[in-house]
Amino acid sequence: MRFCTCTTFDADFPDDAVWDDKGNLVIPPGRGITDYLSERISGQGIPCSKPAQHSFYGWAFDAVMDGVGIWCLIQGVDHWVLLTEIRRALLDRLLRRKHEQELSAFLDAINQILNKDPRFSSIARYTPQDYASIRKPVRRDKPT
Repeated sequence: MRFCTCTTFDADFPDDAVWDDKGNLVIPPGRGITDYLSERISGQGIPCSKPAQHSFYGWAFDAVMDGVGIWCLIQGVDHWVLLTEIRRALLDRLLRRKHEQELSAFLDAINQILNKDPRFSSIARYTPQDYASIRKPVRRDKPT
């Protein structure tokens, strides 16, 4: 079964990126959105780690849905993009456990959170393959 683990959306949150005096990105945007989503997911009884900066371009956190680890990354492209991925233990990979039920329930929880808050719009879900085929490089200009 193919899952739509890539979610794009627009979000009406303050720009929280930090730039240095030379115009270089120091802290990527999206911390507020990531904090909000991880708090709402936790509020639904799904434990989440505290979001942390992921490299130079995004924010990530881990969630645990019915004992299954799920990694989440939010980054800004032309829209915001939330990527989700199951973190399977070695034994799960050897036994070919896919945890489809847990992933489906987690994706439904995220979809409900996004759709209930009017600050989120233009929500679309894609399989990784479909998202890769529509994604175009976008240049993000630094603030003036």
